[in-house]
Amino acid sequence: MISSRRYWLPLPTRTVALAIQTLILGFATQRERAPDKVTEDVMAAAPEALAAGATAPR
Repeated sequence: MISSRRYWLPLPTRTVALAIQTLILGFATQRERAPDKVTEDVMAAAPEALAAGATAPR
């Protein structure tokens, strides 16, 4: 079902996309160095939280 709600991004769409990409690349780099600290759950939760915050109804 498609929602009719309008969402507002506090930043331009490209900036949000670059932030998510940077977050993922940073986690990937950190995971190589400390795999026990950067779990798959952490890597999945952070971009989801960023996206949820970026698209929250205002």
